[in-house]
Amino acid sequence: MKNGVLICSGTYCTKNIGDYIQSVAEKKSENEVRKTVLHAVVYHLRRYNPNDIQLSRIDKDYILGFLDYLKTAKQTHTKKEKLL
Repeated sequence: MKNGVLICSGTYCTKNIGDYIQSVAEKKSENEVRKTVLHAVVYHLRRYNPNDIQLSRIDKDYILGFLDYLKTAKQTHTKKEKLL
C-alpha cells in the first residue's frame, strides 16, 4: 500500500483511524454501549489530534501521548465539566 496503511471493515476502507472506528461503531449489529464507547474514542482522538489520524502515524509515542491526554481530558458534553 502506497502512502500509508489501509484498514477495512466489510466493504469500507480508509487510512484514517477515526473514520475506521466510526464505521465500526455505526454497524447495526453492534450494541448501544459499544457504539457509545467507540464514539467517545473517536471524539477524544479528534480532540487530541484534530488533523486526520493516519494509522501509519500511530506509534508508541502517539499512544503514550494519547494516554497522557486522557488522564487530563474533561467531559465537555456534561453540564459541569469533569475529568474522565
